[in-house]
Amino acid sequence: MLVSVSDTPTNERGPRHMRSILAAIHHASSKTLPISFLIGRHARQVGLYCRFPGLLHGLVRGQFHAKYPDCTIELLEEDALDCSADFETWTITLHLRPDLFPILRYQQFEEVIHDEVDDPMGACCRRWLRTTVTFRR
Repeated sequence: MLVSVSDTPTNERGPRHMRSILAAIHHASSKTLPISFLIGRHARQVGLYCRFPGLLHGLVRGQFHAKYPDCTIELLEEDALDCSADFETWTITLHLRPDLFPILRYQQFEEVIHDEVDDPMGACCRRWLRTTVTFRR
C-alpha cells in the first residue's frame, strides 16, 4: 500500500510526536514486514508518503491519528509516485549500519533559548535544490 500523510497548517504538535509513531511501527514491522517512508511529489505537492504491506494499514493509520488527530491519510495507487519513462529521475538508497533511529535524538536539534528547531533533513533537501536538473516531457 502507498499512502500520503499530511497534517493541517495549524498543527502545533511538531515532530516530537513522530518518535512514538515510528517506534510503534518499527516494533510491529520489525524485519519481517518492510515499510518505507518517502519524501516525494504527487499532484503538484511535495509530501510524506509511506509504503507498507496491507497488513500494517490499521497500525499505521492508528498511530498517526493517535498523535496527529487532524492528519489526512490518503490511499494512493501503487504507481502514484512513478515518473513517466521520458523523465530523468535520481534515487538514493541509504543503508545505515548499525540501524539508526535518528528521530529519537530530536532534542539535539532543538535550541531552547531561541525556540528554534534545526531541520535534520534540511541539509539533504538543500543539496537537491542546488543541483540543476532538467526534466523532459
